[in-house]
Amino acid sequence: MDKKKISPRVEDQTRDYLSKHFSTINAGAEYVLDGFPMLYNRALHEIKGRFTEEELSFLVEAFKDTKLGAQLAGQQLRIYCDDAMTFKKLDEKWHLERDGLLQKIREMPSFQAACLEIWARTHWLRKWSKGEKAIRDYVSALL
Repeated sequence: MDKKKISPRVEDQTRDYLSKHFSTINAGAEYVLDGFPMLYNRALHEIKGRFTEEELSFLVEAFKDTKLGAQLAGQQLRIYCDDAMTFKKLDEKWHLERDGLLQKIREMPSFQAACLEIWARTHWLRKWSKGEKAIRDYVSALL
């Protein structure tokens, strides 16, 4: 398979991890980068059916104006959801029971939560992301 050259920058912690667990830092980076899409898709498959259409729509809207940070991967979901409920009242807009959704999020393994964060944010990176119908169409893949 033809590989494309990229030049990601990583923090010292990531560099140390790759050098300890792989024969070279580049081999480790290739493994992690090439393996992530499969792991991401698997995590979304495992999440499928766990949330209602309203809950998923809420998650997508909660991540509208966010920036994901690798240092908080898997932890941002709860934080952004709590903020969206407290400050934007999105739980009322989407007719959600706050504690029930937050409990589902707390019970998720951190890798699945990180993938759900990426998934929710990805909607806003697409050209067709306008309006509630677009959100409902997007979330249908995880119902």
